[in-house]
Amino acid sequence: MGLFGTYSDDPDDDFMTPSGQIVNDALTFGNSWKTESSCPDQLIPTPHPCDLNPSARPAAEKICSAVKGDIFQRCNISDIDAVYENCVYDTCLCQDNPNKCSCDNIEVAAEVCGRQGIITDWRQKIPECAIQCPPGQVYQECGDSCARTCEDLSMRPDCFPRCVEGCNCAPGTTMDESGRCIPIVPRCVEGCNCAPGTTMDESGRCIPIEECKCRIKNIVYPPGFQYLKNNTVLLTCENARWNQTVPTPEQQKTIPTEAELQERCSRFDFMDYTPCKYPDPKTCQNMDEFEIMPIPKCEEGCECTDGFVLDEVSKFCVRPEECPCFDRGHSYEEGNVVIKEGCNRCVCMRDGSWDCKEEDCSSVCVGNEVREVDKCIACICVGGFWQCSVCKTEGETRRNERATCTCRGGQWRCTNWGTAISENNQAEDQGCCDL
Repeated sequence: MGLFGTYSDDPDDDFMTPSGQIVNDALTFGNSWKTESSCPDQLIPTPHPCDLNPSARPAAEKICSAVKGDIFQRCNISDIDAVYENCVYDTCLCQDNPNKCSCDNIEVAAEVCGRQGIITDWRQKIPECAIQCPPGQVYQECGDSCARTCEDLSMRPDCFPRCVEGCNCAPGTTMDESGRCIPIVPRCVEGCNCAPGTTMDESGRCIPIEECKCRIKNIVYPPGFQYLKNNTVLLTCENARWNQTVPTPEQQKTIPTEAELQERCSRFDFMDYTPCKYPDPKTCQNMDEFEIMPIPKCEEGCECTDGFVLDEVSKFCVRPEECPCFDRGHSYEEGNVVIKEGCNRCVCMRDGSWDCKEEDCSSVCVGNEVREVDKCIACICVGGFWQCSVCKTEGETRRNERATCTCRGGQWRCTNWGTAISENNQAEDQGCCDL
């Protein structure tokens, strides 16, 4: 008994291992008779995917042959045979989307060409690999990486052409680390890009570059906007970048400085100046359905800082999780109690909802409140007044264009309300304040 079989004149037991077990394949049988256990087993060779799926081979070889054809003939691809074999292998292996596997492999050859500065437009020449761009965009194998979006233009000044005095390489070449002048390989981006002369705005639309906005400290300014820097340089938003010129004496008097822009809203909590505010800003009441829409006409003003929304009743900017409850045009903070329809006593909850329980209503209304007609005996503020909120954090101060309020003893003490309702200009707990 051994590698030559059992000599039993029965071929069915020839693949018998030293332990007496009969196996079905020669590889397992041979490995069982190793004399040195340290010797590795012989492995079963993995069959080629095209051998397992012969019907896929012709299509795989046809599309992958492009790497050896005219498209990439100008490129110096050192191991083109390996690229071809890998392409055929992967294409036969891909049953769900063989064209994608083919094109991914062909792209390897295209990348080699790109590094050599050779543009092949290979996707246009291989229909299976063509890319369909969204409306308004065109496919480019080598698009301008500096001008894909307005933000690229605005935030990447390093992409500007720059002048350097001295001995330079000839146009179209640049100096490498050894001091040799070599051809410039343009930085480019494959894919769907906006057509020449246009770029992508923040909403994904392709627009003329001259319609792009500019930025200062993350605040967006419309094209044509001007401001003064150090009162000696006039900056104008043009093509998403700030163009610098010398201001005239008249411009120095009429155009705001950078410091003035920042100070216009800094006196209000969580507000930033914007030269182009939304007519309908994001608020506590609309934040779940709010959508950024094109602004028909820019008007300057103050907007809530990123991460904050406007409480339309108090006119304060608050974090979304701090949004109050709403009832009959008034806002209420967590813990506030109001009497609503049907003699319900309702408590404002943390998430802006109301927790209501039916109770008897008080028949006494405080100053500037009236009994609501046909509503049990609930009290509401008269026209022109709003329900004052209780506060929680002692010493907290809030400001807006209408008033400055400080939390003292659980109540907001407000000044500059216009017409004071209670003594000492105080906004009493559950009282009514003049807007």
